[in-house]
Amino acid sequence: SSLNFDDSYEISDYAVDAVAKMNYSGIMSGVSDSAFAPKDSTTRAMAAVVVYNLMNYYENRAADDSPAVVRTSDKYNIVYRIGILREEFLKDAKITRGELAAALTAFGNYGGIAGEGIFDDVTAQSPYYADITAVYKNNIMAGRTENLFMPDESATYKEAYDAVIAAAGYAGGGFGSD
Repeated sequence: SSLNFDDSYEISDYAVDAVAKMNYSGIMSGVSDSAFAPKDSTTRAMAAVVVYNLMNYYENRAADDSPAVVRTSDKYNIVYRIGILREEFLKDAKITRGELAAALTAFGNYGGIAGEGIFDDVTAQSPYYADITAVYKNNIMAGRTENLFMPDESATYKEAYDAVIAAAGYAGGGFGSD
């Protein structure tokens, strides 16, 4: 679809297609019928409307039998379908430390970090090797001990909370937080 906003020329080239799709699907609109205001700040209210519209969009498509449709009746599988976690999981299941590291790096910009045997229990063959290296080197998650990360152990609520806070850039998260 094409964009019919007077300020469409201000939308960055990399975002034009995504903005058009979001606008066409009714997930995101402009600040008025004729202005998108791509350079303006977003308010919490605007973000809430986009999230609400996105969830409604998927709920409305839930009747479709297409396997490409994300079912919001199982919101926990959304993170699997969009590639944040690598395995489907039950909503009451515990997340492992390796899965938590992968989820955090999926939202962060931690690419290109190489590790040289930081933890004895995380080898280069581990599916979470790069993720664990990234969260460790960015002070988001520490090992359970000096030499062990324990990627297959369940993450505690405190570990997950501290890691999310650190990944978001707030003080009080990451290594040694209480």
